[in-house]
Amino acid sequence: WENPIIKFIMKENEKIINYNSIDGTRLSGTFMRKKPNKSCVIMCHGLKTDREEYGDFTKLSEILVNNGYDTFRFDFRAHGKSDGKDIEMTMEGLKKDLEATLWLVQNEGYSQMIVLGASFGASVLSLINYAYFPQVKKLIVYSGSIDNNNGNPKGSLGIQNYESALVEGSVNIKSKTTDKVMTLSRTFMR
Repeated sequence: WENPIIKFIMKENEKIINYNSIDGTRLSGTFMRKKPNKSCVIMCHGLKTDREEYGDFTKLSEILVNNGYDTFRFDFRAHGKSDGKDIEMTMEGLKKDLEATLWLVQNEGYSQMIVLGASFGASVLSLINYAYFPQVKKLIVYSGSIDNNNGNPKGSLGIQNYESALVEGSVNIKSKTTDKVMTLSRTFMR
């Protein structure tokens, strides 16, 4: 895999970067830095949200930067400002997005990387082979989605939507916070 194409857009202590996932899907992310640091926290958002995680990741970034950590929060494919269609989203594609992000951040020269996954983002971070990323020293699971079928059968990834996707080929899920509707394929729901 070659280095991603990177476009930098500066704003105060934030740098917005457009780069490519391993399969070429254009992703967008935000570095937040106050001064050069050796540690960076990479933030993986949940399903139906984006790199801001309803403002929580933005606030957390500010707190972490003020306490000596750089942060990088990014949009998975079909979310936020990244390219991709929700109906085409797969776990393998999301895994590639996180791998490309880890390569990108690792190439910035950090000696310590911490990966934080919120909700569905925690599921994605569990798929990575961290032997390729020796700078990753810690994983943080924040409200991780572990077993959606038994935990909440009527939830976005619950058994009712799973069965509907198997029969219909896809299922529409709606964010209660943003009213955004995503169409998830049978392949994604498996």
